[in-house]
Formats: sequence, structure tokens, C-alpha cells
Amino acid sequence: MITAVLKHAWDLYRTHFGTVAAVVMVIWLPLELLSSYMDYFVFDSDDFRRSFKFAQFLDNFFGIIATAGVISIGYTSWLGRRPSVREALDVGVRSWGRMWWTRFLTALTLVFGFLLLIFPGIYLLVRLALVEPIAVCERVSGSAAMRRSFELTRGHFWQEIGRAHV
Repeated sequence: MITAVLKHAWDLYRTHFGTVAAVVMVIWLPLELLSSYMDYFVFDSDDFRRSFKFAQFLDNFFGIIATAGVISIGYTSWLGRRPSVREALDVGVRSWGRMWWTRFLTALTLVFGFLLLIFPGIYLLVRLALVEPIAVCERVSGSAAMRRSFELTRGHFWQEIGRAHV
């Protein structure tokens, strides 16, 4: 089963490589240039912490547009339509709020799970693996996306663990 999933993912990526690359470059090229500028001219050369925090900020506030766009490319293709860069970017921008709120709640839940002990954190990590695709494709956010991810992974915990290690 995992082989079929990976083959399908590779076929989607190969078929729509230009669209995926364009969406990622439109969002990430300016962000990478800004991050490099900050690393070189603003942050101290030994200040890895500030550099890392700034990169995380860029990813959590702007990079999620590219993530949602790439998810929409796969979803559009799965629906049998030809994805476009413009449509993917539009979906990415429109999904920003849902993606941000969902990512925020998921991160809080995972921190709580890992504070309880390692196994609850791993359990939650696996069960919440689908929240971002759900936020984009089903247009729900926050706790509704988390509940839906739990619903979709119910009874498939060990299969999802296996997928995470491949």
C-alpha cells in the first residue's frame, strides 16, 4: 500500500513539477532573500537563535501560503483538473487564515502531548498529520480540522506510523 501511495505522489510531483516549482519560488524566493539579508546584515554571525526564529516566523506566516498552494495542486489534480500557478497561489492566499489557526492549535496540542510524555506526543503527531491538507481541501480550520484528522486516521495508527518512517 505504501508503495502505491509513494508512486502516486511521485507521479503527481513529476507531472506538475513546473507548477509546484513556480508556486514555491514565487513565495519562497523573496523570503529566502530577506532571510539571507537579515543573516548577513542584521543578525550577528554567531546568532543562530535569532536567525532560526526569523526563519520560523517566515515559514509560519508566509510559507504556509506555498504549503497550501502545493496541497491545492495535488487536490486539483486528484479531482481531474489541470492545476495552474495562479489558482494554487489564490488557494494559498485564501487558505492563509485557516492554515495559520490550524497550525497554531496543532502546535499547542503537540507541545501539550509531548509534555505529558513522549508516547502521547507521538500519538497526537500521527493522528494530526492530515490537518493542513484538511484545512485547504475541506476549508475547515482549527479544532474542526483536528477532529477531521482524527476521524480520517481512526483505526490506521500503525499504518500512519509506518508511512512516517518511510
